[in-house]
Amino acid sequence: MLHHKQSFLYLFFALIALPVFAQQTDAYKLSYSSAKKDVISVEATIYLQDSILYMGGYGEKAKQLPKYVKSIQAFNPEGRELPLKFKDSMKWIVQNFEPEALIHLNYELHVNHEQEEWSGGIDGIAYSRDYGIMTSGRSLFIMNGEKKKDILVEVKLPQEQIISTPWKKAGTIENSFLVPDQESLQESFLFAGTHEEIIMNRESFKLKFVLGGEALIREKDRIIKMANQLLDYYIELMGGIPVSPSGENLDQCMVIITENENIDGEVIGNHISMFMDPDGEPQSQMIGWFIFAHEFFHLWNGKSIQFEGTKSDWFKEGFSNYYTLKGLKQVGFINDEAYFAILNNLFYKRYINDPGLGEMSPVNSADEFSKDKHWGLIYGGGLFAGIASDMEIRYNSDNEKSLDDLMRYLYLEYAGKNENVDNPILIAKISEYGFKDFKEFFNSYLDGAGVIKLEPYLKHAGAKVEENEEALHIEPLPEKTELQKEIWAGMMGDKR
Repeated sequence: MLHHKQSFLYLFFALIALPVFAQQTDAYKLSYSSAKKDVISVEATIYLQDSILYMGGYGEKAKQLPKYVKSIQAFNPEGRELPLKFKDSMKWIVQNFEPEALIHLNYELHVNHEQEEWSGGIDGIAYSRDYGIMTSGRSLFIMNGEKKKDILVEVKLPQEQIISTPWKKAGTIENSFLVPDQESLQESFLFAGTHEEIIMNRESFKLKFVLGGEALIREKDRIIKMANQLLDYYIELMGGIPVSPSGENLDQCMVIITENENIDGEVIGNHISMFMDPDGEPQSQMIGWFIFAHEFFHLWNGKSIQFEGTKSDWFKEGFSNYYTLKGLKQVGFINDEAYFAILNNLFYKRYINDPGLGEMSPVNSADEFSKDKHWGLIYGGGLFAGIASDMEIRYNSDNEKSLDDLMRYLYLEYAGKNENVDNPILIAKISEYGFKDFKEFFNSYLDGAGVIKLEPYLKHAGAKVEENEEALHIEPLPEKTELQKEIWAGMMGDKR
């Protein structure tokens, strides 16, 4: 143990001796082993700002993550062990704490998180497969203090494996990375294994694709083609590549897609993790691609454009659903029949059967961690609000304007400026673009508990609508005016 500790400290001090690492810098060494494939050994050198060691606190599952940490020990630079007290199931207290003291921390992360049920998806957990281990920074790193920058991470792997991270390389040491800050450390994914990594570039934007599992790798060309087409569609729609709140380009985002019978997806930081079943039924694959395209669009609507709290989730989630449908239609992944099948089966039925329908508002249903309980109101109700808004804007402007113009405005005005969009801004702009009664619509159906009916809005597109407690049926009328034809094409995302 002492030998490993001394060698890592030697590496650490050698790195911080370089000019770029002149400041006091925390450092982590991750060791993966073929013999213990579900265990990651971590050695950390940490400068203490206070006596508390903690893991990432984002997400409702944060309290469960420390229990997968085993054999944790702390030492001072002379090798004397420092007692640790585990407190509140969330943090460790360093006994005999000295400010600005350097400590060496050893622990193991046991990647058996999937042995228990996790409500609401894969939010930040780690998992192991025959071809590798995926971890989030939340589930892997124990930290101290705040606002630390230029953190070093070194990775040791079995010979046949590679490591995929969103971070830039640090110097010439193999598999060593420089992490800009603690937020990036915990709001990132790492995948170590025999997976395949593909890089996609647009200007300064770099998208790193990770595909895990033989069946997915066999589908690599189709997956990458689809992702490229969606990327081009979103860039054209929004008017630019994704940017961070600081105004810097998101120069290295990751998309991790691994095989799983259960379709799921999430965004952490600027990165996407997906479970997909390439051998599943067509409907299952369609849902998987919908989730991917939806989460992908959040790099613009939710990351580049940020929102105040959760009260605008109807827009962030619902309008993203609308552009997910249009995007998948435009790149040829779905046809009109599939478009309406998704609209009915995935959204309308969950909207009309949401337990809060008629009693709760979409605006107030997303508070804290209750969003999954009222998925239909937020994701479905928000989608129908998006369709209604687009139809009204197109109709009242003779199709000279559309919801596309609003999305571009929000991107140009708010992306990269560290300013949040809220409901008053959305109400004002949607009204200004042509939905003249949107404030009343918002008060009735988004901030109120009214049930959105699509028929008054889809008549602008020359469509017949039937809605009941069972299903939503939309049928284009055989005879349309030229304006109705244009509005229908715009709603369907047909290529211009």
